[in-house]
Amino acid sequence: AALKTIAAERDKHGFARPPRFIGWNIIDFDIPFLAKRCAILGVSPDIRIPTGRRYNNERVLDLMQAWSGFKDRNKQRDVAAAMGIALQDETDGKDLWDAVLRDGVAAAAKKCASDIDALRQIYHRMQPVFEL
Repeated sequence: AALKTIAAERDKHGFARPPRFIGWNIIDFDIPFLAKRCAILGVSPDIRIPTGRRYNNERVLDLMQAWSGFKDRNKQRDVAAAMGIALQDETDGKDLWDAVLRDGVAAAAKKCASDIDALRQIYHRMQPVFEL
């Protein structure tokens, strides 16, 4: 459903080029996970999922790789803390499934919203300094 929403928004606004995926560790986790889930579920997305891309191009911006390089890893929460950006939800990703089992999918939605808010703030801090 999310991929259809992205495609519909792109079409509604008349964007000819594919969307740019921006996230934290999306090259190693989110994009492959999304592509594999589509394949497993037999979903043909209305947009191409940019697998096998480097961190900074017209299709993908992996802020973790832009920040840490290709060999190092930094947690988004650590970079946010260094920048003075407060997280609205302190749930660690490794504990998220337990939170969902305990509190329902609202726990995952709250965590995702917090991460997206922090990611947006990190991006705006990095943008004037890094070549993104």
